[in-house]
Amino acid sequence: MRILIFGQTIGSGDHFLICSRYTLFTILAFRELLLPHVTPHLDIVVLPSSPLTDSLAWQHSSDGKLFAKQAKLFLTPAAPALHWPNLIWRSCIPPSHAFIFWRLFHGKMPTDKNLRDRGCVTISVCNFCMKTDESSVHLFLCCPFVMELWSWIGGKLNYVLNLIYVISLIAFVPTHCSSQAADIYVSVVVHTLHIIWLSRNSMRFSPNVVSLHAAKVPLQAVVSLSGNMYVGHCLLSNIPLLDAFFVAPHHRRFKDIITVHWKAPTPPWMKVNTDGLVVGNHVACGGLFRDHLGTFLGAFTCNLGIASVFSSEIQGFIFTLEFAAQNGWSNL
Repeated sequence: MRILIFGQTIGSGDHFLICSRYTLFTILAFRELLLPHVTPHLDIVVLPSSPLTDSLAWQHSSDGKLFAKQAKLFLTPAAPALHWPNLIWRSCIPPSHAFIFWRLFHGKMPTDKNLRDRGCVTISVCNFCMKTDESSVHLFLCCPFVMELWSWIGGKLNYVLNLIYVISLIAFVPTHCSSQAADIYVSVVVHTLHIIWLSRNSMRFSPNVVSLHAAKVPLQAVVSLSGNMYVGHCLLSNIPLLDAFFVAPHHRRFKDIITVHWKAPTPPWMKVNTDGLVVGNHVACGGLFRDHLGTFLGAFTCNLGIASVFSSEIQGFIFTLEFAAQNGWSNL
């Protein structure tokens, strides 16, 4: 008879075993030639000596068992991890302001277009430009009044903001920067969105007319308050950014500052300063060569791997002598 395995005809023969309602085929000859990739799996199969009961196996689990947790994960897969929630939900930013960004990102702001999509009949017009209907993209990104406000913010940040998508507003936050500078970047965006929404509501539900200057003043004040409330630290390169928003810099505090004076050697001698460094169990050493005028002549560094502090100091002396010999420096 012909044998069918995995939907393909592989040969013929009369070696088979009938067990209950199932037919178990065993290839006794030419199995390495016919199915070399299946042979290792056939060798570890243990054939039962008595009929077994049928059971259901869940193919999405390792043991074939189905539990309520696995069914829930299959029907509702876990959402991908987002990085921006960790940026906007900060202790120095009021939750009501961060909530504006969250609602805007998910398209939940009660603008005229969203209210119309939910079945509300309303007359839509942008209260800032009075030229087109109001939508989330137009109100917070594309309105001429808002674009001028974002341009002013970009000038203070020394950066051209991308006003295409909402998420692009915080995409410019540098990955490697001080904690206080990162807080300024994020708080400026979140507070600007909040000021835009407050100005829109003020113009819609009251006879007040909000000018660009009237929007800048509270924005400057609230960003300054958030920056001064944060407990992070800044770098010297962040001082212009902090000054633009009237934020006091938070420098790191040092316990003791020791002044180190370098004394020049007398000519024609030259001086070398060496030191060793230990971080955990890893050791490194280095040296710096200068003449009697303080002119830089050369330097070396070396990673010694796992060693002791004493070893790093001794290796530093040895490498110093070798480096000086290679460069022909004898007056050391």
